[in-house]
Amino acid sequence: MPRIRLSPDEPEGRVEAQRLHREYLQDERNQEMTGIMVEFDRRIKAMVFCLSLVFVLYDIFTLDRFWLPLAALRGFLVF
Repeated sequence: MPRIRLSPDEPEGRVEAQRLHREYLQDERNQEMTGIMVEFDRRIKAMVFCLSLVFVLYDIFTLDRFWLPLAALRGFLVF
């Protein structure tokens, strides 16, 4: 964050300092939310992968051998 040398005693210096502080806090909140969304996205992808794997294994063990390639294809088309 660039520093602007204005005296806090001057009205425009105080306003500028308050504005810069608000922008800094907003940037900090945005970075925090981005981190939360990335973590949420990873968890969703992991859940989708696990569910796909469960369906593929279920299909492998319950269907005839003819359907085996189709079951594998269906499970991994999610990605």
